Amino acid sequence: MIRRSAALTKTAFEDLKRWFQEDMSPKHVDETSWRLRYLKTQFIGALNAHAVLFQCSLRRKAEDVIKLIGSDLSRWIICDRAPVYQAWLNRQLCWAHVLRDFHFLATYSVCQAQAEQLVKHAQSLFKAYDAYQSGELSDQQYLKIAKDLRGEVSSLLQALGFFKISKKADGMIRNLVKFEAQLWTFLQNPSLPIHNNQQESALRTLVLKRLISFGNDTAAGADRLAQLMSIIETLKRQGRDVCSWFISSFIGETSSLIPSANTL
Repeated sequence: MIRRSAALTKTAFEDLKRWFQEDMSPKHVDETSWRLRYLKTQFIGALNAHAVLFQCSLRRKAEDVIKLIGSDLSRWIICDRAPVYQAWLNRQLCWAHVLRDFHFLATYSVCQAQAEQLVKHAQSLFKAYDAYQSGELSDQQYLKIAKDLRGEVSSLLQALGFFKISKKADGMIRNLVKFEAQLWTFLQNPSLPIHNNQQESALRTLVLKRLISFGNDTAAGADRLAQLMSIIETLKRQGRDVCSWFISSFIGETSSLIPSANTL
């Protein structure tokens, strides 16, 4: 049934994937662990306002992300600090992840005071972001607050670079300092989200499925799962009925997954 479903919906999925790769709107990208027989692999997920796509990655390489979202490395993406995303020039690092990093640093007494200040600054940024999203702050007001916070955060990160804390903490600080500019990519485009919560939510179904099914036995099976889950989550994101769409596809009346001009 799964093989037949994937075969009958393959064309619609491939059309959606081509549209998704050509679409220049910001992409949320993240991954979750997956099992392919006895191998540890990853499922990469990417989404925009109208579509959600998944792909099984055997190697967790940038090439796998390119196959999913396209080869234009100048596009806007929102993601975590994983090395697999470092090739993208306009990478907005997820501040939800960064806030967790700051909380982690605050567990070390040697740098607790500085890390707690970083936590407060991150929370202030989220407060400003929420106010901007709700219309309480203008572009100029939001960017002014963010630029002021950037100076404070940058100074604290530079100061932490002189500490010897632990291998993990020191590496985290070096990475944050190296890619400090990508904490603030949204200053070039204030409409850019500063967190990746949408993509993490989209991956939740696969996380639950992994716990129940223990993954796939074959690469072909993982590809079929990625295709069908992409279609299901895209339909949900577009507010369309999943069962009706699949029933129509099975009787040869497949409708496009590409959003209409009225939707965009």
